[in-house]
Amino acid sequence: PGAHVIGGVSNVSFSFRGNNRVREAIHSAFLYHAIDHGMDMGIVNPTQLEVYDDIPEDLLERVE
Repeated sequence: PGAHVIGGVSNVSFSFRGNNRVREAIHSAFLYHAIDHGMDMGIVNPTQLEVYDDIPEDLLERVE
């Protein structure tokens, strides 16, 4: 109680540098679930975020 969680989201997908499609999907899926579980703020580039519901099902299954 009383603790806040903030993090740099791009760190989650660092090993996928150069594969922007996968990285953007990972960021969106991570934020979707992290916020649902109490993350207060993610440090992100909003121009590189995909809408969670727009991620193709096969890609979403792999990144989750």
